[in-house]
Amino acid sequence: VPPVVKFVNGYTAGAESVNPDIRVLSIYNESFTDIAKGASDASQFIGEGADVIFGAGGQTGSGGIAAAAEAGAWAIGVDQDEYFTTFASGSAPGSEYLASSAVKRVDLVTFRLIADSIQDTFEGGLFVGTASNDMVTYAEPHDAVFAAEVSTAVEAARTGLADGSITTGVCGIDGLFLGDGSACD
Repeated sequence: VPPVVKFVNGYTAGAESVNPDIRVLSIYNESFTDIAKGASDASQFIGEGADVIFGAGGQTGSGGIAAAAEAGAWAIGVDQDEYFTTFASGSAPGSEYLASSAVKRVDLVTFRLIADSIQDTFEGGLFVGTASNDMVTYAEPHDAVFAAEVSTAVEAARTGLADGSITTGVCGIDGLFLGDGSACD
């Protein structure tokens, strides 16, 4: 599924930009609703030395980040701010290990499409949500405690992605790395 490929490859590119020697583990599941499988995968990765679980893949990913956080590993959620969903506004175990969530602003996309339709400025075609059009962002850490320089670096990365000074090398259409036969090549 291209959105999940984008998450994996974007995460990999970002992690490698900070630590070129990092080993990123990944798995693609057949279901977006298998919470137990997500938890099992996260436990396996933690057993292999992972210290951060980025749980893309609907409820399967949410199961992974919940299991990771309960085990004391850092977790990054996906789609919406999982502090409010998976971690029940901080009342679920492990919320202090939820570093952030990669947030897709589907609400803004919907609003803009409706507004364009009402104003008779709607144009059909492919729309890709990015940091530069405010459709992709991150959630605040809530209960997680980070040094100020970490928060500053995360915001600098978001700003760099938005203004184009940072590129991931990932095609926004299909999620493949540029040069690997992506739709952007």
